[in-house]
Amino acid sequence: MSPSELEEILYRDPFQPFRVTLASGDQLIVNNARRAMISGLSLVIGVNEDPNARVGTRLKLVSIPNIVLAESIDSRPTNGRRRRK
Repeated sequence: MSPSELEEILYRDPFQPFRVTLASGDQLIVNNARRAMISGLSLVIGVNEDPNARVGTRLKLVSIPNIVLAESIDSRPTNGRRRRK
């Protein structure tokens, strides 16, 4: 993935939360555009357990060339219900 491809996802209007999958198989969720920044070949993510928080409690530095997939995720609350198959 290139920085420009990631920019298109990060700066989409309106913002849609997304998940990045790394070559190692690790996955990170970017659920707030204010907690993410692209700098060169790096994605900096402010990680917080509260998806509505405007700031992160710690930073995660990700090498953009190590991102194999970035996909939108559904951010709507499920209210504890499961969908029928």
